[in-house]
Amino acid sequence: AFFPLSFFFNATATTEIYTLSLHDALPILARRSWEDYYRTCERIVAVFGRQRLVTDLAADDFSTLRQDFAETRGSWALAGEISRTRSLFKYGYEAGLFDQPIRYGPTFKRPSARKFRAERAAKGPCMFEAAEVRKLLDEAGQPMKAMILLAVNCGLGNADRKSVVGGKGVE
Repeated sequence: AFFPLSFFFNATATTEIYTLSLHDALPILARRSWEDYYRTCERIVAVFGRQRLVTDLAADDFSTLRQDFAETRGSWALAGEISRTRSLFKYGYEAGLFDQPIRYGPTFKRPSARKFRAERAAKGPCMFEAAEVRKLLDEAGQPMKAMILLAVNCGLGNADRKSVVGGKGVE
């Protein structure tokens, strides 16, 4: 069967394969993950076009898509975009939306481990000196002061907030 991308992606650029509403999908996907998939779908449609047939996609199309991702993404975000794209098309094949698996070609791969290491080394260490922390604490009000102290003393960040307050999260 031949399916245009407009069939695979509906008018709001969410995938037909993820037909659950955000409310229904939250037990399966975290809100952030759902939003990442949504943005990836929008980007795929923007690059390939809404009327493009999924069965007409070839390796050079995915090379173009990777170049588009790489223009605005670092290595880690690029790897995530590629993984999400592959999982969307894999699920479409497994769900029977098209008859053959997609051939991505040799260039539609995650960046190499060497590229990740080089990017991390170029950023340098991410540390605050004691004087910088004191200045932040002096200027912060509550609850920001508590968050700074948790980050400095316990190594907790934004993703750890839910575990700190019994799974309910802090908004």
